[in-house]
Amino acid sequence: MDEVSRDKFLQEKRNIFSEESNNPKFIYTHSDLPRHSQNSGVCRPNEVESYVERLRKANLEMRNDLETIIEHDPNSIVIVAGDHGPYLTKNCIATGEGGAYDISEISRLDIQDRYGVFLAIRWPNSDFEEYDDIAILQDLFPSIFAYIFEDPNLLNLRLEPKSTYNLTVSGAMIQDGVILGGLNDGEALFTGDAEK
Repeated sequence: MDEVSRDKFLQEKRNIFSEESNNPKFIYTHSDLPRHSQNSGVCRPNEVESYVERLRKANLEMRNDLETIIEHDPNSIVIVAGDHGPYLTKNCIATGEGGAYDISEISRLDIQDRYGVFLAIRWPNSDFEEYDDIAILQDLFPSIFAYIFEDPNLLNLRLEPKSTYNLTVSGAMIQDGVILGGLNDGEALFTGDAEK
């Protein structure tokens, strides 16, 4: 695989976003920022600060991408989605905690830190609300297609929000948005209260 510099990648991405076309475009791009911790089993002393700096760069990249896309196609639908959390709590390992923690020590934050992902949709106008009922990431495309084709029946293609991913955080997991095991057993993964 050929390696290209980050600057070259960003420039080429913006060039594609800027290309004029009479036909709709579907573009997928995957950025390498902000990434997660180094996943070694020991958090570095500057782990959070390092993540914050990468997050700052990722937000700048995302903002520039959005401005370019909207400038050249104001009717576009833009989806920004993460694929995992930062792994900044406990020992900075993605899943399982390396067996270092008992399930009784695992909190909502530890699980959110690994499985909570960012999702934002920029809809072209305000008539999206009946289609924007997204519980899990897999609901995304049925919602988008229902919106594009103005067909609410496509929402019936959404999947049941059921976990099939068997990796856990020291035995704690999520089922239908509810934490199973750990300090917050039986509670919702996301409460709407950022301080809990």
